[in-house]
Amino acid sequence: MCKNLKRITMRNLLSYIFLIAIFSFNIYSQPNVALSRFTSKAIFRNAGLSVQFSDAETNKVIASFSPNLNLTPASTVKLITTATALEMFGPDFQLQTEVTYSGKIVDGFLDGDLYIIGHGDPTIGSMFSLQSNALFDSIVSELHKHGIHQILGRIVGDESAYNTELIPSKTPWEDMGNYYAAGVGALNYGDNCYKLTFRTGGAGTVPQILSVQPPIKYLYFQNYLIAKTNDKDSAYLRGMPYQFERYIYGTVPANRESFSIKGDVPDPAFFFVSELNSYLEKNGIKVKNQPLTSRILSGDRSGRYGESMPKMDSNLTKLCSFRSDKLSHIIQITNKRSYNLYAEALLRLIASKVSKDASLPAGIAAVKQFWAERKLDVGFLMYDGSGLSPADRVNASFFVQLLHFMSTKSKNSEVYFSSLAVAGVDGTLKSFLESSPLKGKVKAKSGSFDGVLSYCGVLNKNGKKYHFCIIVNAFTCPVSAVKKSIEQLLTEF
Repeated sequence: MCKNLKRITMRNLLSYIFLIAIFSFNIYSQPNVALSRFTSKAIFRNAGLSVQFSDAETNKVIASFSPNLNLTPASTVKLITTATALEMFGPDFQLQTEVTYSGKIVDGFLDGDLYIIGHGDPTIGSMFSLQSNALFDSIVSELHKHGIHQILGRIVGDESAYNTELIPSKTPWEDMGNYYAAGVGALNYGDNCYKLTFRTGGAGTVPQILSVQPPIKYLYFQNYLIAKTNDKDSAYLRGMPYQFERYIYGTVPANRESFSIKGDVPDPAFFFVSELNSYLEKNGIKVKNQPLTSRILSGDRSGRYGESMPKMDSNLTKLCSFRSDKLSHIIQITNKRSYNLYAEALLRLIASKVSKDASLPAGIAAVKQFWAERKLDVGFLMYDGSGLSPADRVNASFFVQLLHFMSTKSKNSEVYFSSLAVAGVDGTLKSFLESSPLKGKVKAKSGSFDGVLSYCGVLNKNGKKYHFCIIVNAFTCPVSAVKKSIEQLLTEF
């Protein structure tokens, strides 16, 4: 009897140990089971995947799939750009624009030129600025304070702090000319874009251009747009920086009294000074000659702006200066709204720290060096600050390492993570996980264009925090199917 009791006890003990093992296995394998289910889906049969989940506190990898495979990440590149700018300059940094003048003020006349010296502020006149049109108002106020009612010279935009490469070299031709690919220079105004409004007739007809707001001097259009019997806007513009001819292709809804699309400004600095010129005139300050920029003064040969170019005056007197919104606000707009213009301005800002003309290659090299010095594996390819270029290549492992650094080693951690969109709540993630138990529990940056979808950020689940990155490339199914699969992975993780 004792022998039988001993057998039963031993059997119970072994069963208990087995159950513990199975229970433990289920706990620790669930993330891998969820990931395996995700990666084995038929829709990803021909796709590229790079995925990693890590414990946010310890940085221990919980689950991964090809974590070191470099893929096109789209707008999640902004996580790299914003983290670098934040670490280099701090959240309270502000870009400065200076206003000076040449000549003398005599009896209400400025016998000279008004100079606007730019250093890359993307917020002047921006729809996302906290200061609206504060710079233009400040200039008007200062001119009135000095009793000036007429400028006998002209307004000159000094854009020499940056070189003339307004857009990254690997920006796709199909994006050039559209508002979301607007170039960034040392002087920027109104998000460097305009609104083009049409009246559309019946299906198959060419829409009539009604207006360009604000008006862009010298800008003209070759209109190949067609009206169609649906509500879909598939219109797009084509055109190069500094070239004032724009081609319009695609379709817009038929029989509309008014329908608008947006395009990029060919020459941001010239647009800046032209808008300022008009603003001064509206506020009672006349300007005798047409505005110019340092680029035009130093090398234009088109004859468009006049055959005889005056030289820039080096003997200048300060009128006033203006500071941008704080970097923390710029970064919040960049990440939460995935705003390309601000992201490219931040890359230029980074470049200005190491390059006299703030060249884009110098900015990219500075980004990689910065993170290499902090022991992150920078074996990725980066060609812009926004992720608009399909030539960008980053892997999930790097993004997770970056998030861990910003979470545990950065004094700017709170500012950085508060700039991310919240799933189901705001920004680019407003519709992501909105009907899921994870609504409000994921903060991330998304990225997408044709054949690319990515999410990188922080997952809060069961009292634990995880850093994650999911990059999917070259899928041929609808993007909605990929999005749904990613939502399922995060829910089951």
